[in-house]
Amino acid sequence: MVAEGPRASSPSSAVPGPAPRRARGRWPIVVLVAIGVVLAAVAVVFLLGGSSSAGGSGVSYSSAARSAAPVANATAGGPWTLVVAAGIALAQSTLTAGNGSLGSGCTYTSPSGGTIPTQLFVPAFSGSFAAGVAPWWGLIYYRAATQSALLVNVVNGSAEALLVATGSCTSTFQSFAPIPSSVVDSSVAAAAVWKAGGSAFASQHSGIPLNMEMALLGGGSTCLVTAGPCWVVHYSPCNPLTSVGPSGSQPSYTSIVDGSTGGQLIALANSTTCSTGSTPLGSVLGLGSPTAFAGTNSTTGCAAGDSCETVPIVAATSGLSPANFTVAVVNSTTHGAVSGVVGFSLLNVQGQVVVSAVGNPGGPWIPAVGTSTSPLRATMTFVIDLGHLTTAGSGTAFLLTGLGDYSGTVEIALV
Repeated sequence: MVAEGPRASSPSSAVPGPAPRRARGRWPIVVLVAIGVVLAAVAVVFLLGGSSSAGGSGVSYSSAARSAAPVANATAGGPWTLVVAAGIALAQSTLTAGNGSLGSGCTYTSPSGGTIPTQLFVPAFSGSFAAGVAPWWGLIYYRAATQSALLVNVVNGSAEALLVATGSCTSTFQSFAPIPSSVVDSSVAAAAVWKAGGSAFASQHSGIPLNMEMALLGGGSTCLVTAGPCWVVHYSPCNPLTSVGPSGSQPSYTSIVDGSTGGQLIALANSTTCSTGSTPLGSVLGLGSPTAFAGTNSTTGCAAGDSCETVPIVAATSGLSPANFTVAVVNSTTHGAVSGVVGFSLLNVQGQVVVSAVGNPGGPWIPAVGTSTSPLRATMTFVIDLGHLTTAGSGTAFLLTGLGDYSGTVEIALV
């Protein structure tokens, strides 16, 4: 639920200054397309670890930009020009898969020389939308001379260069004007939206967990109602990364704010429909790299003399528990269960077995110091007791399959 802020008399009331223009019928579509361009462009993002329950009060755009600037300046291929920035404040932490690219027609390189990350963990937001801060920011820098785009991720003030895309897939950004240094901060834009109708909208729908997106564009044709820079601020119960939200028609609120003055130009309270399908397991659970070890005693989930592997949980959203999935060791090609596996255990940060499952696929979860509905945390670890089976180079994988409200699988190759 969004924290209370200054109340407004109605969603259409204006901030001091020129009255906001009344929206035309097609306006919400083009505005949401503009937001969609921003979010699609920053969908290739960095997988963060940390506790699934950890939220963030977030930082403003100016703070995120200051963190990102030296990272961009140090990235080969520049000089880089900032053309898009997007901040997301979510009601619930979310792990989502990136598509690994901005589209066809480009080559992709990792600025660090490593593997391009393909998942994004966005912490939950704690605070008021009026503050104009977000735990996660995505900034896109462009260099027209080489048709290259650089994506920088900023999470609670920590910046990371994610990838450089070079080629025709970056042509979208040719029409994006550079973001001027004089642009008003997100705190100014968000406060204007909150005062002019956002507060009233949030109060009216206080029973619905709302998400906020803030997109900053440099101007030109991208801002639609002004030639200068603009902020597009959007409230919705639909998660912008997964589209999942409450069933039925849901309220949304979208506003464009003048990026030079901080005055709201246009606003519209509208309706939207969220996805209500089962949640992909891969969008709420992230696993780290497995490590092989020899068992010493069964209290660690691995019997003495057995071959075992640990798989750390690097991200898990709130509400997820072992009861939401099954576990198995499978052939990576056929996905058939591998014989000889003794079972599986989930260990807490103290190294205690919380629950265990015998056999392969694992049977019902057996409680130890917890229950099958004990929430998963990013500090927990899976232990796989392989018995006398050696998986090295054998093409085996640890496979988790969603149950109930969770669908799909999470799979990681064993070592």
